[in-house]
Amino acid sequence: MKSEGKMKRVLLFIIPVLLLLTGCIVVEWNINENSEISTKVYITPRSIPPLELMKYQQDIVALMSFLTYGLAPVLMDVEAEMRSERYDTYILTPHSTTSVEELQWAGYNISFDGHTFVLVIPPMYSIVSDMEKNEVVATLKITFPREIDLANTIHTEGRTATWKLTKGMLMKQVTLKAILK
Repeated sequence: MKSEGKMKRVLLFIIPVLLLLTGCIVVEWNINENSEISTKVYITPRSIPPLELMKYQQDIVALMSFLTYGLAPVLMDVEAEMRSERYDTYILTPHSTTSVEELQWAGYNISFDGHTFVLVIPPMYSIVSDMEKNEVVATLKITFPREIDLANTIHTEGRTATWKLTKGMLMKQVTLKAILK
């Protein structure tokens, strides 16, 4: 149980650092019939002045190294790569899956019974300026084992729902929900 507390503290440190250093995080989950989740995470640096860009890129590369090597027991077999098209994007891909039950054990407020999916995200920001409220900081794209009947996002297509989370939304608790056909 002590290692569970340490892991939560490490993750509580890393997530705000990723949000601070990045323009956006895109998390893709593919949930199968057995509630197993395969994951891919895309991290794109924020738009910053060219002179400061190298500083942030180096911080992100260092953070990626820390995530993939320093936290090997926590992240196990995560592959990290960088793609450079229009923007540099850092991609983290675990080779193994996790389950909804394992995420619940790790402290996530998540449920999926094969028909209804619910994920409750706690507040992450306490103060956000009016100019920043609509800034998307994270996108969660989930592909379910069956077609979506109803979801609390306008971004649905077939089996996939996408939620775009803004700083303003994350000032309070956010509940993501999807009901499958």
